[in-house]
Amino acid sequence: MSDPDADSYLLMTIGWNDDKRIHGCLIHIEILDGKVWIQRDGTEYGITRELETAGIPKSDCPGVSGAPSQTTYRICCGIKYLRKRIKL
Repeated sequence: MSDPDADSYLLMTIGWNDDKRIHGCLIHIEILDGKVWIQRDGTEYGITRELETAGIPKSDCPGVSGAPSQTTYRICCGIKYLRKRIKL
């Protein structure tokens, strides 16, 4: 889910695991005053690594968490969009 006008971006996990319903926020990122604020990072290796690989320095991510991260196609596409939004 994305709201480019408010610079708020979510990656949700939705579905089923056998008979158990899965629904939650995996990643929530906002851009505030030109900085990337990671409100939620439920990924395996940490979204910060992906942001750094995409060329966004840690200094532009004041809200980073130490939570783990998982690289997915959606994350990569989101990062490319984020880079354009903060003019990197």
